[in-house]
Amino acid sequence: MLAGSISTGAYAYNSPEVTEGMALYPLKQALEQVEEAAAVTPEGKAKFYLKKIQRREAEKVLMERRHQKLEKIDSQIKIVEDKLEKNNERLEKIKVKDETLKFQIKERLENRLEKQRERLEKREQNLKNKKERLINKPKNSVLAPGFRRGAGRNGIEENKINN
Repeated sequence: MLAGSISTGAYAYNSPEVTEGMALYPLKQALEQVEEAAAVTPEGKAKFYLKKIQRREAEKVLMERRHQKLEKIDSQIKIVEDKLEKNNERLEKIKVKDETLKFQIKERLENRLEKQRERLEKREQNLKNKKERLINKPKNSVLAPGFRRGAGRNGIEENKINN
């Protein structure tokens, strides 16, 4: 029984197949909390946050394939990225020996900024398109029921309903 519990926990913890809304997901989150608490040094926390971001991104890919909602997973990724950024500020205050770790953190934070820039540009373009559609929308394009465009007063004529 103990072996079954351990293997279930290991599966939940390591598998990207275990995503938000699944029965094993709370177990996965609890194990990650334990791992985060066990990482006491800023370098250990940075490594943990990078690994957790990779896990959430792998889960996101599977969720996209399954056509699941992505708001929660995007929010989770952002929270971990925020933690990584705060941790990076602490790391900059101390001398980090692991140059690879420095590079990974820097690369992740730069990717995050680039994604935010892309999202903002996309939103800006969507707003411009929406504004353009509203400006170019013909006035009085909707007529009351029983009327249609045609030869009548002001180009509108009443439909005659045959009984």
